Amino acid sequence: MFNWDDLSEILDLLHKYKGRISGLLIGLISSILIIQFGIIPAIFIITCMGIGYYLGFRYDNRQDLQDVLNDIFPPHE
Repeated sequence: MFNWDDLSEILDLLHKYKGRISGLLIGLISSILIIQFGIIPAIFIITCMGIGYYLGFRYDNRQDLQDVLNDIFPPHE
């Protein structure tokens, strides 16, 4: 039978990790729209998903986008 407590736990997890989940979905959808299937495209999909997960993880930890970009591309001194 359906248990409302299970649904509540699932929704809590989705809310807690919304940045990671949305990042993965954005990476997956955009990569599929850009390419067709094959070995190289599969690597591209995995790379897009990894980048989406990383950005979503940083979003979940309440880090500013500017800080993320500065970590990837350090400003010139």
